[in-house]
Amino acid sequence: MPENILLIAYCKIGDTLVMLPALHALREKFPDARIGLISEYYFAKDAIGAEALLGHTGLINDFFKIRTSRSRFIAPWLLRISRAVLCRLLRKIRWDYGIVLMPPYPPMTSQFAQNLKGILASCGVDKILDYNALSLEEIKKSDNVLKSADWLLQSLSPLCDNLPPEDCGNGTLAPIAEFSTQAAAFSAQNNLNSDTPVITLAPSAHIQSNLWKIENYIATLKLIKEKRDIKTLVIGGPADREKITRICAECDFCLPVIGEDIRLVAELISRTSLYLGNDTGLMHMAAAKGVKCVGVFSCRNPRKIWEPYGHGHQIMRGEIECAGCACIKCKLGFPSRVGSPSRDGYPPCLEQIQPAEVAQACLSAL
Repeated sequence: MPENILLIAYCKIGDTLVMLPALHALREKFPDARIGLISEYYFAKDAIGAEALLGHTGLINDFFKIRTSRSRFIAPWLLRISRAVLCRLLRKIRWDYGIVLMPPYPPMTSQFAQNLKGILASCGVDKILDYNALSLEEIKKSDNVLKSADWLLQSLSPLCDNLPPEDCGNGTLAPIAEFSTQAAAFSAQNNLNSDTPVITLAPSAHIQSNLWKIENYIATLKLIKEKRDIKTLVIGGPADREKITRICAECDFCLPVIGEDIRLVAELISRTSLYLGNDTGLMHMAAAKGVKCVGVFSCRNPRKIWEPYGHGHQIMRGEIECAGCACIKCKLGFPSRVGSPSRDGYPPCLEQIQPAEVAQACLSAL
């Protein structure tokens, strides 16, 4: 039975949260093991790392950060020094197993996967679980594409037996008492403890190809309000202030939540009835808190791979001929493209999704 297990992962919000079923299974199988997690070092002021999300859960004992070739504006010599310092630190412990705990789907590449396994080997890991990245072509041909959370869970099969079937693992994120208290106070102050359902709306995304129009979200909320009395928390970061302010100005039943600590945001989301929004980290946060999701998806990724974990979620998705393009910025919707079908910068696949159908999905889930 392994005593020390070292994981390496790409740990932005969504990537971290889809690891939860695998982390729960690993901890349940090896309750006394020392589990370490290496994640990338982020330089942005508002960057949220794995420790902020998982530090209170007991799933991970040690958090380590590393600069990789994906880090921008970092000199190669600094990357080498960073890696050498980390490896020297980790070699003080004998790691029985190393695991690349990342979905094999793009933008993961075979070369980057080899680099990650190389880091684990440099840290003195005795045995590294097999890992291979998949290309878009391989995914499109596959008849058994799994959600990222399920793929990560099943990747532990060499170590963990009797793994749960699809969407049936433990994907929950434990609450933090301090932030639960703050969320309760916020709810009381804004009269959110009544029988009126509260929706979490996340209208932003870091990836341009995942953005549904703000006008569509406003129209959707108004259609829901016509049929059902609701309140809505509109959640985003400081950069989203303008769009959140606009939504709240046009929908007087909306409350802005801008730039709050992600741990407080998690507890606020846990007190709502439904998540509505783009394919983003907050959607996975809602799923981890047991909140049903209505996700508005472009077709930049193949079906399933980034859908929220668990049952009861509804995915609204447009399909066009370039499905699975993996584009960060839609080539068809980008305004500089002459003759573009979508001249305002929004992907044509998302333009297929109408507020009325999204509103109906929300009403059926409430």
